[in-house]
Amino acid sequence: MKIISPDNYFAKLFFHNFEKGIKDNIHFTSSSLIMAELLKAENSIALIPLTDLIKDRDIHISKSFGLSFEGGLSNSYIYYVRDSKNVTEINLSGDVSSCEVILSKILFKELYNTEVEITLSTGSGFESAKNYIISGDKNFSKDLFVKGFSFAEEMVELINLPFVNYVFASKNPDILKEFNSLAATPVNKFLENSEDAIKEIIPPNIQEYFAANLSTLIFNYNEQDLEGIEQVLRLPYFHGIINDIVVLNLV
Repeated sequence: MKIISPDNYFAKLFFHNFEKGIKDNIHFTSSSLIMAELLKAENSIALIPLTDLIKDRDIHISKSFGLSFEGGLSNSYIYYVRDSKNVTEINLSGDVSSCEVILSKILFKELYNTEVEITLSTGSGFESAKNYIISGDKNFSKDLFVKGFSFAEEMVELINLPFVNYVFASKNPDILKEFNSLAATPVNKFLENSEDAIKEIIPPNIQEYFAANLSTLIFNYNEQDLEGIEQVLRLPYFHGIINDIVVLNLV
């Protein structure tokens, strides 16, 4: 079984306690490339950005595991010029996925009644005169995230449910069932004792922050997370971005 995953701290925490034979078959890559790789690879499973389900509606997803957030800990953060939320343009930077591209416009429209223009930032720098949404581990370099606002927290405010950022998906439902069984023990082991994983994966400067906020990171889904998936996928339909509501193929 090949596993395709975003290359971020949260995914690496998820897989920390998996057996070596499984971990050796994990391919970490940019979030924007994961869905394409999944569609090309046979007998594979991928941790895809939630809104990638819009691209292929025949994909099956796990009803048990993924990456969900409900607090300050987030894979993406919003950075405002001088903390002003009156913005007309947002620059996307870092490990950008369809979630940030699609949901950022909806978020500002719903919460602040603001139409924003989305621009993909090609540079690696951070300009203080621009508003940003930065995705991935770049947020935690030099404690940059302390200047930002959790994208997940804003989404939770919008839908009143946990924000499911990534879901496990496969073309083959049988492989997904197998993965659900394989993941149960290592995920529970992590939840019972996360200290070793945090020390091994998370940089020293943010270990304390991760440990203190780990309760807002969800690996094993419940009904609220599944409802959160449905609510997020309805937003592009209500805003006219897609013509039909995505129907979930849960395994």
